[in-house]
Amino acid sequence: MKKYITIMVLSIFTLSVLSCKDDEDSDDIDLAGTHWVESDDDSRHITFTTGSKYDYVEEGTSYPGTYTFNGSTGVITETYSNDEFNFKVVGDVLTAYLDSMNPNEGTNHIKQ
Repeated sequence: MKKYITIMVLSIFTLSVLSCKDDEDSDDIDLAGTHWVESDDDSRHITFTTGSKYDYVEEGTSYPGTYTFNGSTGVITETYSNDEFNFKVVGDVLTAYLDSMNPNEGTNHIKQ
């Protein structure tokens, strides 16, 4: 009987350790080092150079800035104007809301 109880306790312990949620793969996205090209206009693209800096290029002109990102949504802040724009990432698509006149209209950028 003692062996049976020991085997049961060890089995339950093993199952609980193997099913621990903290051990599962994380879906968090790290943007540092990624490059995204607008799906409708390849002259527009965003490169996240570090964990907090980005460079947006539109028709050859660079607009650097900083960003924050929580794993699915973020805010970019242009260095020169201090304008803030929202974005979200779903899979390999980043939707950026870069038009201050139409803040609900996003442009899709595809991860390269």
